[in-house]
Amino acid sequence: MKKADKYLWRIGSPPPRLDQHSAVKHRIIESYVRDYISTLMAPAHIPRLQLTLVDGFSGGGAYLDEAGQGLVDGSPALILRAVQEARRSLNSGRDKPRELSVDFEFIDAIPDTTQYLEYWLRGRADEGAIDQSDLERTRGPVRQVPAGTTSSDCRCEAPKNGRAGYLCPGSVRLRPASDA
Repeated sequence: MKKADKYLWRIGSPPPRLDQHSAVKHRIIESYVRDYISTLMAPAHIPRLQLTLVDGFSGGGAYLDEAGQGLVDGSPALILRAVQEARRSLNSGRDKPRELSVDFEFIDAIPDTTQYLEYWLRGRADEGAIDQSDLERTRGPVRQVPAGTTSSDCRCEAPKNGRAGYLCPGSVRLRPASDA
């Protein structure tokens, strides 16, 4: 099976099966986003963080688990959930909450995939698995890019007085852009 055929998302059809190496990558991404935010907000005097997270070639947002029995979240929902958990952790036990203002950009080249991702994320927000207000901060909510676009093409402007992080296919690193 060609790789292009393996990762197809269409509303009404089951999503692709999650390979073991992708499951590991997803755990790393979720943990990294949470830890990245915690590190940036480590100084207790910082009242607010403005951040943009970009997931280049994000896929359809859902997979069949490795056994092919149940559904599991892909990187967009995991990123949204990691931000929600980081926000909760930052404000646990605080009288004056700290603001974590995050914009999200989820990118893919295939129209069926972006439609599936929008469908999946709306459903996860309706279930309470991700925060509705975070979902509303996605740009588009999903942006399509032309076929043949590479990860180096997936860049957006860093927010004013903020930071941007990029998750690119084939890598598990979040690259902070310089402050705007």
